[in-house]
Formats: sequence, structure tokens, C-alpha cells
Amino acid sequence: MVSAWGNETVHLAGLGIVVLLVFAAFWRIAKAIEKHPALALMDGSEIITYHKLQLAAKGNPSLPIDSQPIPDPVLGKSNLLIEESDEES
Repeated sequence: MVSAWGNETVHLAGLGIVVLLVFAAFWRIAKAIEKHPALALMDGSEIITYHKLQLAAKGNPSLPIDSQPIPDPVLGKSNLLIEESDEES
């Protein structure tokens, strides 16, 4: 019985598959960057803002936030941040 770990052909075939997968991944990333250059330069929050601006330009309203905050079951307080200026006035 011949072990696959000692076979040079198995090593080269595995290395070839890994190189092929890495090349394919970089190829897809390069095509996506070429197709959408503005999105390629943004991080997550900027992409969300960009899509909101696109929807606003099409005349779609933004999503309303009319729900009440959910209290924290451990502390019994709301998860929302309270501005200090509101508390001091």
C-alpha cells in the first residue's frame, strides 16, 4: 500500500488546485472592482449610505424607525444611548 503523503504527484496536484483556486478568487475580485469601482473603495457603512442615496434619488422614502427600544433583560434599561445634554437640561 502506497501512502499519498509520500507521493510527489499528489503534492503537486494539490498545490496546483490551490494555486488555481487562489487565481480564480483574485480574478473574480478584479472583475468586481472593474465593474463597480466606487463600491470597491468603500467600507460597510459607506456602502449602506451609498445605497440609501441611490434609493432617495429614485424617489423611494427611507425606512421609518417607529419601534420602541427593547429593554435589556439583565439590566432592565434600554439599549439606546441617552445624550448627556438631554439629562442635564
